[in-house]
Amino acid sequence: MIELCSSITIRNGLNALLAPKEIGIKAVEDYIEHHRYGLLYVCGNYSKILSELKGDFDVRRAFTIYQLLSILEDFHHDVVFV
Repeated sequence: MIELCSSITIRNGLNALLAPKEIGIKAVEDYIEHHRYGLLYVCGNYSKILSELKGDFDVRRAFTIYQLLSILEDFHHDVVFV
């Protein structure tokens, strides 16, 4: 079970989570372990979470807002963790 520090739901099912990195790690690993659908992890140049994650998921790096928006327009995964 994951205890959220702050979570909101934005229209059309988009969720935002603000929490310590340990909870972010648990959230991603829990999704990977219990769902067969693809997960895309989007990060910048450095991620405190990425090196600690285990499992099968795709990673894309966005260094500018244009790159981030481009990734979000074209992704084919069911879940995106930014």
